[in-house]
Amino acid sequence: MTGTDCSRYRNGLFPLQERTVPVTGTRTEPLKEPLKESRKKRATKKEKKNEPKFDPNTVSLPFDSPPFRQSWLEFCQHRRDIKEPLTKLAVTKLLNECKRLGEPTSIQAIDLSTANRWRGIFPPKSSGDGTPPAPKPMGKPFVQKASDSFPQDGAESGVAG
Repeated sequence: MTGTDCSRYRNGLFPLQERTVPVTGTRTEPLKEPLKESRKKRATKKEKKNEPKFDPNTVSLPFDSPPFRQSWLEFCQHRRDIKEPLTKLAVTKLLNECKRLGEPTSIQAIDLSTANRWRGIFPPKSSGDGTPPAPKPMGKPFVQKASDSFPQDGAESGVAG
């Protein structure tokens, strides 16, 4: 160990554990080393590794049509590609939303979400005739009140004279 490594231990940057290790013959000296990961934590990590991963492609879909299945599989692949895997809870909520929207709108929403690289499924914003909605105005429009107008010819200036 170099001097800088020892200073990390002395300055309290690493948790220390005293352990006696034979140095020469029968004489023992205390040795300070970083704490090792507890056995309990290691056991839970091994259990998690042994669990099968959730596969969103195997869930039962609310609609059995080939277009819906194709859109769903593409969305699942998209989520894997952007490194945002689907969880059981997320799949449940997304499929409930698809059920609520109906099949044609769900397919459009899934395709739109995949095309825009979104993590969720959002229904397309459009009116009934297929045209996009008119943009909403930003804030309140500026309207000049009559009382805000400037006085003309000094008549309303309040100056006697």
